[in-house]
Amino acid sequence: MARNKGLDIETVAIGRYVLLTTFTKDGVPKSTPMWFVTEGDELLMTTGGDSWKIKRIRRSPKVTVAVCTQRGRVISPTADATAAVVEDPASVERIRATVLKRYGLFGRIAWALNSRRSGSRVGISVTLGAPEAQ
Repeated sequence: MARNKGLDIETVAIGRYVLLTTFTKDGVPKSTPMWFVTEGDELLMTTGGDSWKIKRIRRSPKVTVAVCTQRGRVISPTADATAAVVEDPASVERIRATVLKRYGLFGRIAWALNSRRSGSRVGISVTLGAPEAQ
């Protein structure tokens, strides 16, 4: 399967949103458009610590990513990727600050609205490439 062909970190970095797809226990894909930043070969984003996507990533790091529109319409090739949950408070705050800087005033307003309902925040670190078999 040539899913990563044509999608590299530089291509993703140009996009405004990334579609992060996690998988349920029985393999059903669950996709969410996410704000993100790139650092080196990583895509970094934040979300609520008790969200279903975090529960799925904790169970399996296998995800896919693609550049998408705000509503989740894919506009790039899709790439297999590996996700990890970032829980260190200093790292989560650094990711949050970097994401807010990228998305400006709109990002700060949306963050304020989302933080009221989502409780504690965690980071997600995504690298392109499928997880290594364990």
